[in-house]
Amino acid sequence: MAVSDKPLWIATVAVAGTIGLGTAIVHQWIIPTITAGLQFEIQSLKAERDKQQKLSAEAVEEKKKLSDETVKIRKQNDERERQSSAQIDLLTNQLFAFKMASIFQVGSPYPIGLDFVKIGDPKSKIREAYPNVSITEKGRSTTIEPISEPFTKISYVHSESKPDSKETITSIRYSASNLPRIIKGSKERVDAAWVEANLNRTLGKSFVIGRDDDCLLWRLSDKELVYYLRGSDWYFISGYTTYPAGCSISDEQAKRIEVQLKSDDGSAKADMRFSDNSTKEADAGP
Repeated sequence: MAVSDKPLWIATVAVAGTIGLGTAIVHQWIIPTITAGLQFEIQSLKAERDKQQKLSAEAVEEKKKLSDETVKIRKQNDERERQSSAQIDLLTNQLFAFKMASIFQVGSPYPIGLDFVKIGDPKSKIREAYPNVSITEKGRSTTIEPISEPFTKISYVHSESKPDSKETITSIRYSASNLPRIIKGSKERVDAAWVEANLNRTLGKSFVIGRDDDCLLWRLSDKELVYYLRGSDWYFISGYTTYPAGCSISDEQAKRIEVQLKSDDGSAKADMRFSDNSTKEADAGP
């Protein structure tokens, strides 16, 4: 059979050969090429993704480090501020105490600059001595404030007015309360022991009296006694007619004082005892 007699067979063989060749090309060249391209693109994308993930992780870590560092710096600054504030308060109080160390003259219970009115002076002298301060009068009591540091209030009690005599000062209370300073926002404080320490330094030896043996007494003259109730922020100057609550003298204390006085100068001071008409400070009001 001649080839020309079999055209369909020839065409079929030709097509089959072409298909076989094409399949070979697809499997050997095209598919591997496409696969390699896709794999390369996938690897590139993975590498880019990993890079971004790494950068993100580093950014998070850096942010955490910065946050931790910020917190650390803030804590350090807060601590430095606290220490500085504490040091400022300490130095302020030391300066305050230093300035107050010379407020008394030895032997005198009247603070320098606040000694214009004393026991036995006429009541009218209060306004003459302190014309520019707040003055409050109630009954037989006159209070002035504000006063120069460390005293924030002075209270005077005077005798009753009589036709044949003037109203005279019978007792004086000097108060060094911290409350006005706290209200004003001041950091300065009067230590609880400041009043007692300065009275001891200025007036010398004291006598222990009071219901609970917690009141100190100094005898300065025949008309002046000084009282201090331990732990208080005030002290009290009086004649022999009034005394602050808690500072009464018992018979036993009076005897002990007399023994001490005898041992000091060889003579008993019987006039340390109060007269029968002496009163507590609280009874001297209106």
